[in-house]
Amino acid sequence: MLGFWADKNVANGAYDNTFNYWMGGASQPDIPWSKTIPEINSWVHIAFTQSANGDFEFYMNGELSNSGNLQNAQSANISFRIGSGIGANSYFWNSKIDDVRVYSRVLTGEEIVALYHE
Repeated sequence: MLGFWADKNVANGAYDNTFNYWMGGASQPDIPWSKTIPEINSWVHIAFTQSANGDFEFYMNGELSNSGNLQNAQSANISFRIGSGIGANSYFWNSKIDDVRVYSRVLTGEEIVALYHE
């Protein structure tokens, strides 16, 4: 399961007020998060890239917010969700999403900045 959502006290508050990208199944998930706390009641541009070897970059408003490597990168044979986790009480996103794009390649930082300024 891939999921992307804003914090709902994930992992006992370890990621409070940040955007999270959750990747995992029944085993321990990897949770890269934005290290920047977004301004309340404002639009935020979020971009997340991940290469085949697990390297990721997390951008907020065109600026790199976090990067690293997902040691447990999973195959493409998993569900993709935006704004919720799994299960009956899944921490559903309670806001608006304007534009969602999924690419078949990793975007460069320059491309992400250009998208932010669109």
